[in-house]
Amino acid sequence: MDSDRSAKVRTILQYKRQASELFGRYEGKMEQLSPIRHRARRLEHEARKLTLTLTPGELCELRRLRRCG
Repeated sequence: MDSDRSAKVRTILQYKRQASELFGRYEGKMEQLSPIRHRARRLEHEARKLTLTLTPGELCELRRLRRCG
């Protein structure tokens, strides 16, 4: 059966099979990262909320630290 197919068709089928396997592995890794991404977004949100409560002096200090590292 395989010998009935041209080399190009066999190559295309091989590429498609490899791509399918890679996409499967990719999707599995993305599912593992979901809780981490959720926590990172929650922390960013908390940081933004806290920024709104800063006094002008604290805000200046934060900007200075962000600018100079």
